[in-house]
Amino acid sequence: MSAPTKKDAIWLAGVMDSFGQIGIKGLKTFAKFKSAYPDRLEAIAAALGVDRTPSGPFAPAGISKQPHYELVIVGRDLVCLENLVVSEMRTAKRQLFEEARRKIRQLKSKMGFPIGLPNEDEE
Repeated sequence: MSAPTKKDAIWLAGVMDSFGQIGIKGLKTFAKFKSAYPDRLEAIAAALGVDRTPSGPFAPAGISKQPHYELVIVGRDLVCLENLVVSEMRTAKRQLFEEARRKIRQLKSKMGFPIGLPNEDEE
């Protein structure tokens, strides 16, 4: 897959602002996109430059009459997504990435996990 362009970053920021979700599951952050149109989700994956396919179909939710599909972005792909879109986002959703990281740090500290970077020496 090719590297994302500035045009891709602007488009992904708009998509993230309009129907992207940020969440935490198992002390890991994820981004989720839901749509009744799997081609829209495939376009998101292609613009991000990742080789992922949407999962589904799932039963209709809310007022939707059509089954929906989901695309979940985690790990390095999520970091790439965040780096691309945060500077281009126009809503308050841009703070959700940092808020999710802060919540994970709090959960880890409550559970007694080290919060520093790996191979970081304590002085």
